[in-house]
Amino acid sequence: MKQVKDIIKGLREDNDLKQKDVAQVLNINQQYYSKYETGEYEIPTRHIITLSKFYKVSCDYILGLIDFKSPLGGESYQYETELIKQENIMKKFNALDHKQKVKVAEYIELICSQKVIDRQN
Repeated sequence: MKQVKDIIKGLREDNDLKQKDVAQVLNINQQYYSKYETGEYEIPTRHIITLSKFYKVSCDYILGLIDFKSPLGGESYQYETELIKQENIMKKFNALDHKQKVKVAEYIELICSQKVIDRQN
């Protein structure tokens, strides 16, 4: 897992910014920001949120919890989030025994048929 200090430095460099540019966004001086990138100071939550909005990436990306740099709130980010949810559901489904899988499939069919009935009314 990447460290926050490496991620924020990478984001800054990817955007061709100097430390003083990012420091201005955070309303701190360049020397203080530099200590975030070296890991000497831990970056506070409020600055993570600000950088997330500034770079248009999720806080999870900055914290190193996810590997993809999708636009914050954008279509790509929502799509990736949905894929992760679907993967988690499939993992849970695959962990079920055969009898449980049959019950889940029957329940899904029931819900789908109810939607058809609802649309007809």
